[in-house]
Parts: sequence; C-alpha cells; structure tokens
Amino acid sequence: MSDWFSRQFGDQSHFALRVALSEDPYPSGSDAFQALWGSFEVWAQGRCLTRSQRDGEGIANAVVWSMLPILSWLSEVGIRLVNEDPYPRFSKGLDVVDACDWYERTATPPLLDPEREERWFLRRSEWRHHHALRRADEAVALPNVVFRRQGEAVEVSWDNENWPPAHPGLRFVDPRGRVAVAALEFATVLLDASRAVLEAVCKRFPDVSKLAELRDRFNSLAARSSDWRWLVHRPTAELIESDAELREVRARLHEHVDKTAHGLFVAHSFETGLLRQVRLESAAEISALLKFAEAHDGALDPAFIKLVRPAPVTPQRPWEAGNERAESLRDELGWKMDAVPALDQWLRQQGCDIEENDLGLPRYVALVSRKSDHSAGVHLNPRASLRSSPGVGLATALGHLLMDEEPCAIQGDWEDWGRGKRARAFAVALFLPEAGIRDELRGNVDEDGVERLMRRYGTGVTATTMRLHNLGFISQYEQQDLERRLSRHG
Repeated sequence: MSDWFSRQFGDQSHFALRVALSEDPYPSGSDAFQALWGSFEVWAQGRCLTRSQRDGEGIANAVVWSMLPILSWLSEVGIRLVNEDPYPRFSKGLDVVDACDWYERTATPPLLDPEREERWFLRRSEWRHHHALRRADEAVALPNVVFRRQGEAVEVSWDNENWPPAHPGLRFVDPRGRVAVAALEFATVLLDASRAVLEAVCKRFPDVSKLAELRDRFNSLAARSSDWRWLVHRPTAELIESDAELREVRARLHEHVDKTAHGLFVAHSFETGLLRQVRLESAAEISALLKFAEAHDGALDPAFIKLVRPAPVTPQRPWEAGNERAESLRDELGWKMDAVPALDQWLRQQGCDIEENDLGLPRYVALVSRKSDHSAGVHLNPRASLRSSPGVGLATALGHLLMDEEPCAIQGDWEDWGRGKRARAFAVALFLPEAGIRDELRGNVDEDGVERLMRRYGTGVTATTMRLHNLGFISQYEQQDLERRLSRHG
C-alpha cells in the first residue's frame, strides 16, 4: 500500500530519521494509533540501526508499526534524552565503553542493604526508560539503541547481542556498536521530525483529538532555564539549585540556558562541562573546584603551546592513542630513551601552574587539570589515594593538557573513561619508553630485570607491570603474578 507521507529528517551520514505513513493494513487500535501507522528508520554515521532480517525473508531497513507510542515516549523524555550526561550513582570505578555496556555491567550493584538495592534498581530502570529506544514500546520489535549525552555530542550505542528482540526469527543486522553525533543536530532532528509528522497527520485526521494534543505538546516542548541540571550529577544539581552559597553559580547557569538553548538542546557551559566529570555533594567542594578551574595566572611557553594537539577519544582501545602520543613527545623533546626529568620543575618551566595546597576536594578526586589558549594548571589532590607516584600523576595531567579537546579534566571515581584511559596510558608510556624497556630487559622479563627497569626510570610496580602487559611482554596473569611478587619486596 502506498505511503501518503514520506520524508527524511537529517543527514544519514550524521544522524537521520526517515518516516513514512500509510494505512494500517489490519486496523485494530485506536484512531490515533491507526492514523500514525507506517515505518521509520534510524540512521547514525551512515549505519541504519533499524535494519533487520526475518527468517526466510529479505533485509528491511525500516521498523513497521504505529508512530504513536514512539512519539508519546519522545514527548515525555525528549529534553532529558538529549541532555542527561552523567550516569547514575554506582557507575564509578567501571571502565564502561558506552551506555549499553554500562547497563549490562551494572546489573549486579555493589553490596547494599535491601532497601538501598531496591532504590538503585529503580534508579537504573528510570535511567534506561529515558534513554533506551526500546522503552518507547515493548510490544514492537525495536533495536536496543541507547542515546546518552556526552559533552557536546550524543553517544548512540546499540547492543542486539546481549539484548536481542523478543521476536522469534528476527535479528537486527548490526549487532553491536557505538558512534557519536553532534548533540544539537540530534536534538533538532528529533524535534523537527516529530513536529512535521504530527502536523501532517493532524491535517489528514483533524477530528482525532489525541493527535492534536500530542502536536500541541511538541510545539510547546522546549528546554527551560532549569534544564542545565541534566548536564551534571543529580545531587550536584540539587545542591546548586538550593544552596544560598551557590546562588551566583545558579544564576549564571540559568542565564546560560536562556541565551543558548535551542529546542530540546542545552549546551554545556564552562561550569557544567567541569561538573559533569565529578559527583560533588557540598557547596564548599563545588566552589573550590570552580575557583581552581577558573584561575589562569601564568602564561605558557609558546613552545609548549605548539605541543598541544587536541583530538577526540576513540571509543575502542583509547589507550593506544596515549601510547603513541607519549612516544612522539619523547622524540620531539629529545628525551629518547632517557628518564623523564622532574616533571614538577619541567611543567613550571613551561609556565604551567601547579597547585600544591589542599583545595578541600573529596578523596575520590585524584587530580584536576585545566587549560586555556595561553595558560594551564594542575592540582594533585594530597587527600587522594593515588596508586601511582606523583610523577606519573603529573604525567597523566600532562596527557590531558596535550590531548583533550575539553578545557578541564578530572581523574577520579566518576571520570570520563575514555579520556582517563588515554591520559593514564600516555603517562606510563612517557615514563617507560618501549626502546628503553627493550634495551634494559633484552627479551628476558624476570624480577631482577623489572627491578632494574624501575630504578632506571623511577617508576612503581603498578605502572611498570601495566606497561609491560600493554606492550605484550607479559600476559595479564603474568602481570598480576609479577606485581604481587615485586610488591612483597617493598
């Protein structure tokens, strides 16, 4: 049966929705359900996420069903879907690749009493309801696609391997993946598609009141001044909204949304871009972090500025970029196989400010780094339980300064996993050059050789054995065994 409405919204090479409406061949639902019967496709970075195949049939790009439950869900969750950035609590310490991975790996929470465990599962389910496409309608065969804000992008991840459709004989062609799309473009496509579809269907079916109500809801749907709260952790947002000491921060955030909001989309401000990375629960901690991040006293050496080359983080194996950047930096600076000089002195010579005082940040914040076009600063938290040496901590901060696209980075329990992994790999590779390792060990990895390597480069057990494992000198089991034996030596 021919379509009476067919249109694509957006660009398939970025993010797009293709919607076609036709007559319901087996009418059984409400008037509104039948009026919105048709098909839709979801495209991200050139991949059709709704492409599927049934046993004995060909491949189809579209999901065929009524758009009513999809649009009703979007009208409820749209602003939160586009803007909610941090994961809920108990995501800390998990090296998760994307939102699908997070939901899979948080199925077993930390040990909690029954009441807190129930609250956690309710919070986890609430988060999924606002981000997973499949939650729009459990009755229809939808791919398991999850949308999550990440900085100025929206992460689109899908997992049809661990979460296949509950329809026998049906499989989605693209089983697992992740891409990033511009958040503003994503939000614009969602809103434009919803409004255009509903405008067209209301003209065709003017007497269906439910359609008119849904159209009016979308026409009035827009981010408000308080919707910056989705960009940061919930307790941090609640504190900023309620604490008198933070009224100036609150006023700036409201003003920022009033000036920059576009439809469903809220852009990150300097403050939210920083606070998205850490869960702070006191006004003093928030004020201390913002004060350090906003301070720009020094002037970086022009030679150092030339070393700053921001690049997006790759979702898979982000540490490889860190390893490569460290090796290239050694060549640029002429360090070759030499030990890294005292990094605190070297960074100060480059004009980088190193904060030595206790800022009053919680123990789970290990370090904070910040940069602008002409200044940079690093704070190693003396209250944090660092697994690595202060030198490796400074090298990690250096990795953030040289490679991050964002102006501020925080290492700790709620850090950005990809950026954190890349910066830590950079730090270890900077201290332990591959050529120097080969020169010292000469193909024989034993306790004596590793101890010589540690003395030569001034590194600890954890960093050294991790580097050997990353380079393929030892297996993961050998790494754990060697780390255990070397730690006994003190």
